[in-house]
Amino acid sequence: MAMKHLELSYEGDTIRVTFSTGEEGNVMTHSFMREMTDFLESLKYDRKSRFVVIRGRGDFGLGPDVRELYAGLRSRQQIERYLALMKAMYITLLDVTKITVSVLDGMACDSSLELALLTDIVVADKGAKLCIRWGSMGLLPPVLLALSGRIVEARAVKRLAILGEELKAEEAKELGLIYDYGNVEELVNRIINQVRQSAPTALSRMKRFLYINLQDTINRGFDLLMDQLSSPQAAEGIMSLIYKTKPEWKS
Repeated sequence: MAMKHLELSYEGDTIRVTFSTGEEGNVMTHSFMREMTDFLESLKYDRKSRFVVIRGRGDFGLGPDVRELYAGLRSRQQIERYLALMKAMYITLLDVTKITVSVLDGMACDSSLELALLTDIVVADKGAKLCIRWGSMGLLPPVLLALSGRIVEARAVKRLAILGEELKAEEAKELGLIYDYGNVEELVNRIINQVRQSAPTALSRMKRFLYINLQDTINRGFDLLMDQLSSPQAAEGIMSLIYKTKPEWKS
């Protein structure tokens, strides 16, 4: 499989994936999401690997490509295609039976952070920062809302999505968003060694039960996001982000 955005390294039963979307801040592009989805889909044919470690080159990612959101203000068909790719990537990740680990460096925001939160375990460099800016764009985080009360504590969702706080790694751990922070290589190796003690089929069934019905909730989250994109406040938020002005919210 020829890849433009993903660099794969195979180490025994572990696949290490380092990605670069080719854009500043590792924002999510069409081609990156297609490539990541294809890779995740291919894992069902991999009988050797048990672990997948996902890490961004530089920032883990600043979320959606604002240019795509801007284009979506004029073309619903174009934004539907973009968000359909994003949702497909998330759903495919949910279906992976291997243990997935995300490593957060730099900034992890919006749809990029949501990608990480759909992996089984998240670790972060001490200097990593987590944020959800969907609300300031007049939009909403479809995956974070779907995970609220199940995988992610409601208080973490409120601080990220409603208050719009930028969280340091230490705060993210306290809120249960990440497993731990610090020397990420040591953390990943420790996690893998611990998980190796459990039977692969048992882990696969645990994951299936843990994420039961989550796909339907994510689908509803994306339906809400599409509805919100049609609102005047979404237009105001996206334009304000592009032109670096303060949005003027009108009821």
